[in-house]
Amino acid sequence: MKSKYVKDYERPEKTYTDSLQNKKSIQNYLKDYEEVSEEDLPYVPVNSHVRYISWDKENNCELFRLGGIIKQIQKEYLILIGKGQKSFSVQRYSYDKNKKVIHTTRFFKKKKSESSMDNAEINENLELSKVIIEKQSTEIDRQTDEIENLKKEISKLKKIIKKSKSNP
Repeated sequence: MKSKYVKDYERPEKTYTDSLQNKKSIQNYLKDYEEVSEEDLPYVPVNSHVRYISWDKENNCELFRLGGIIKQIQKEYLILIGKGQKSFSVQRYSYDKNKKVIHTTRFFKKKKSESSMDNAEINENLELSKVIIEKQSTEIDRQTDEIENLKKEISKLKKIIKKSKSNP
């Protein structure tokens, strides 16, 4: 079957993705992924890898897709970069003929494991933390001095008030 979008591409009768449409394969491919809510999707960073489950209107069922790297997130669709650096769009919603949403595409982003931070990233975070702690310590010292000065001022004012009450 010839593709209507890509020249010189002969689509096989059954693709690799077609062979993944079973619970065990989907669970295996999603084991290192977590589902992203519709509200959080715009906050997934560009260049993140996502997999997705879209709607097949012909067969009225969900279809699992291996996905790609996010290039752009729009209100109605995402642009992903897939195999061979080819970009393609993924609709966020499927509509019926009356333009009513019948399915929201489910996206899954790769989980970030705790061990995925490299030493450079850890050191950078450590240095930033040291700077923040130093600034906070300086501010605490300044506020402590200010509190002590205000206590002295209050004490002086109390003495003045006491003196004025005793000497009318």
